[in-house]
Amino acid sequence: MDPELSRLERRILAVLEEAGEDTISALTNTVGVPVGTPFEIAKIQSALIHLVRAGLAELGFSRNPAGGWVSAPLNEGIGFLESLLNRLEWDTASKLWRQAKGDCGGHVLLMHAGFHAAFQVLSEDGWPTKPLNDYQ
Repeated sequence: MDPELSRLERRILAVLEEAGEDTISALTNTVGVPVGTPFEIAKIQSALIHLVRAGLAELGFSRNPAGGWVSAPLNEGIGFLESLLNRLEWDTASKLWRQAKGDCGGHVLLMHAGFHAAFQVLSEDGWPTKPLNDYQ
């Protein structure tokens, strides 16, 4: 496993381990305690880009006829993540990040190497019982 994974990247892997995929907004709301600052999205963006470039995760935007996610090409996934601040909006009523209206959304999918990395993270850090206090 990449020893250079940040605390946030490790938490993302741990959260994704069970289902193997999640929406970016749900992931953002789960790994930390969101307060609605652009900083949170910038940190999630950076962490996800690193995980995608490391071959641990990928993005999916549509499903195949069998119901599985279709993996997006690397450059398309990175491009999507680079514009993440425009793709999520803060819902003041629920105090959660939501997919922006009209946005196609995106699912973060663990790759085979990502599952192995997630197992390693869980064996070292244990199962997360509460969100991180920040997005560091």
